[in-house]
Amino acid sequence: MRSRAVRRGAGKCLEKLAQMWHLALTASFCRPAVFLEISDCSTELSTLTRVVDLVGGDMRLALFEPDIPQNSGAMMRLAAALGIGFDVIEPCGFVLDDRRLRRVAMDYLRFLDWRRYESWACFCDQRPPGRLVLLTTRGELGHLEVAWRPDDTILVGRESAGVPDAVHRAADLKVVVPLRPPARALNVVTAAAIVLGEALRQTGGFAAVAATQVG
Repeated sequence: MRSRAVRRGAGKCLEKLAQMWHLALTASFCRPAVFLEISDCSTELSTLTRVVDLVGGDMRLALFEPDIPQNSGAMMRLAAALGIGFDVIEPCGFVLDDRRLRRVAMDYLRFLDWRRYESWACFCDQRPPGRLVLLTTRGELGHLEVAWRPDDTILVGRESAGVPDAVHRAADLKVVVPLRPPARALNVVTAAAIVLGEALRQTGGFAAVAATQVG
């Protein structure tokens, strides 16, 4: 009896999460970030989807037309865990409610502050202030040479093709993670994690995350 009740409860929890995920995915493009706060699965669905104001000084991670859902899910989880904003610049090479993405992102999506943009032009028009820092193998600076700022947006290119020249030219900084030859490039998630670690270290971001921990 007890195990049956637990399974029913778990099923309701997943159903609630799916409902809120759908709400986020159907939000209008180019609007402020949709923040999802999912209530405890033991309670009735009391989740509110609300628009949050943009606060200067918030670092963000942006994905340009991603085409591998597992990588996108991993970066969503990374952004949520480190307390930074997350942007997806469409079109994507997959449907955003892809189960492979959700499997990797897990329940971290419930406290992820994220935006969807229908195009690169929309992103340029609507993104918050701050430098646009592109991670690229054609980077001019190593990530340890950069004086990072709290309001930087770190842009990661498409896994299969990087970014077009127009996007490359639009970036304020082009940054590379130095690699040992003959290595050519890192997985985009690995590169993003390395660079975010240094950027947050320099700007006190880890201290802000630590301050939110209990116990």
